Amino acid sequence: MEKIKNKIAITGASGFIGRHLLEDIDPDAYDLVIITRNAEKKIEGLPFGSTIRQADLSDFDSLSTALIGVNIIINIAAEVRNASKLEETNITGTRNLIRAAIENNVSRIIHLSSVGVVGAQYNKTPLRIDELSECFPKNEYERTKLESERLFREAHGRRGLSVVIVRPTNVFGEHHPFNALLNLISHVNNGKILLSTVSAVVNYVYVKDLCAILLHLIKDDKTGIFNVGSPVPLKDFIDIIAAELGKKANKKLIPQILVNFIEMLRVAKLRAVSNGIAYDDSKLKSFFDYPYGVEQGLNRTIEHYKKHNLIK
Repeated sequence: MEKIKNKIAITGASGFIGRHLLEDIDPDAYDLVIITRNAEKKIEGLPFGSTIRQADLSDFDSLSTALIGVNIIINIAAEVRNASKLEETNITGTRNLIRAAIENNVSRIIHLSSVGVVGAQYNKTPLRIDELSECFPKNEYERTKLESERLFREAHGRRGLSVVIVRPTNVFGEHHPFNALLNLISHVNNGKILLSTVSAVVNYVYVKDLCAILLHLIKDDKTGIFNVGSPVPLKDFIDIIAAELGKKANKKLIPQILVNFIEMLRVAKLRAVSNGIAYDDSKLKSFFDYPYGVEQGLNRTIEHYKKHNLIK
């Protein structure tokens, strides 16, 4: 007798992380439902046999129809840059998704959040941030993502719904559309690297590692919140890049007053580089090992950039 497959719905499949998730998921193991606002738009790497259903997070009726027969939702979709749609997508959309999931007897939601919800309160204090650290969202994106988390946590347990929240640090990898990492790699390639302090830390996770944990959580019934991404000293991070490029890292310290000025000019969703702040992923590592890790992920990403002549 053939085993009945779980029907998994994925939101945000056309984005950077979604594209990699579609590459890595086994289409023979699950019935895949791709939820998209535009069914006519081409989705890169769409597995054979996937079902496309058109729905919008802001439209409950379309969502409810799209989730018919679905057992598990992997919710990657979120608004990041369009300020006018942050509330509609990240909060109203979450409410609609939860309601539609419960109405359709969905058993599990795997929600992709961000360590950005923690905010900037800790910026001047060297410490490790874990899942219990208090959150101080700095901007509307972080505020709406934190509220989305609250709604999902509140929904956990309602009519048998299980919810797990994944908080990645800065995600990097092949095909990233807004690439600060590529700029850093180009600077290393040209011997132009400035360090604010020898204790600076980067918080990155390779996209394939993030996808691996999302896929793991389909089978593992863990619930709660999990940070994803191992902190690495910036000087070591640069050394890894330099080694892959075949360069000698030229690292120079600059005064903190200049760092503060540069930081005032820099606008970012997350603080990838900080003076000692590290997001603690030990809770995740108690049951999961990254298949690649930062070093191998960097090597694979740099090889991709080399192949496409993207490093300046």
